[in-house]
Amino acid sequence: MDPWRYSTEGISVALRVTPRGGRDDIDGIETLANGRSVVKVRVRAIAHGGEANRAVTELLAKALGVPKARVKILSGATLAPQAGRRRRRSQNAR
Repeated sequence: MDPWRYSTEGISVALRVTPRGGRDDIDGIETLANGRSVVKVRVRAIAHGGEANRAVTELLAKALGVPKARVKILSGATLAPQAGRRRRRSQNAR
């Protein structure tokens, strides 16, 4: 199964994105354990505040030769910056 679907509104592409991946690049197509195919993408941006989503949009627009405004993220995780993190102490910790 291909990682893309065609519709009257354009093309939808299933992605597996690796934020903080060391470089902005498209690494090819991967078949997941459930048999679904995805395009593997890595970006340098972190996955907070939509930074990775913006980097993916820019990378795909450049690769496809279309304006950034023509590329949209339809769904996926967007992590908001956290105000504070709490560490959980191990039950064995003293």
